[in-house]
Amino acid sequence: MDDPDPDPDAVPPGYDPAPIWEGLGLVDFAIVPHFASAHAEAEAAARAVAWMTEQGIAFRTLRDGEAVVRRGDVVESADAE
Repeated sequence: MDDPDPDPDAVPPGYDPAPIWEGLGLVDFAIVPHFASAHAEAEAAARAVAWMTEQGIAFRTLRDGEAVVRRGDVVESADAE
C-alpha cells in the first residue's frame, strides 16, 4: 500500500506535533519487529538494531510470528501462532 502522505513530518489536524517517545509504558525497551526475517523491512530492522546498540538503547527483536507478551510483571517473547 502506498503511503498517502509521504511527508514524515506531516501531522493530521487535531494531533500534537510533538512525538511521544515513551509509548504506552508497558515495557522498558524498544521493540524491533521483522528482525532476521524474510520481511521487506528486515534490512531496516538490522540497521535499527545496530543503531540502538551503538546508542545504548534497550531493545528486543522479534522475528515474524513472534510477539511480546506481558503477564503482570513478567515480559517475554512468544510465538504468536
